[in-house]
Amino acid sequence: MQPTLIRVIPVLCILQGAFPLLLQKRAVDYFNPTTNGGSLLDNAGGGLGEPLNVIISGLSSSGVLSDDGFLNFAKAIGFSTECLGIHIGDPQSANLGDGNGWVNQTVELRQDYGDPNLGTCLESLIGGNHLRVFRQNGPLADSGALFLA
Repeated sequence: MQPTLIRVIPVLCILQGAFPLLLQKRAVDYFNPTTNGGSLLDNAGGGLGEPLNVIISGLSSSGVLSDDGFLNFAKAIGFSTECLGIHIGDPQSANLGDGNGWVNQTVELRQDYGDPNLGTCLESLIGGNHLRVFRQNGPLADSGALFLA
């Protein structure tokens, strides 16, 4: 029995050294959407788009990258969910080059004018800042990064 075990151990050591490279998820900030045919502009319709000009790294805290965590962060800087849950307008889509193609925004948040419950109603009426969130999580480029427009 010992001669067989002595032959198997070196083979297992070699395999153990090779396979973790194949099994580990690559940790990156984000993948450039244009590399796989995506865009750094979303699709607002009519041939127009907004720039995806803020990228929250996929290496950021999971507390910020989750839907609830990002909402908590956004509330801290004066943004909140849609007025009474009502969305005016069509959602926009983005192709983040991750293999998912054009996907609608994960969420749209609006400036809340200091009132996280009803302030976004005022933003809908008079205007103000808003942002759209897109998550890079497809089979070709799964960084988990958030792209904001």
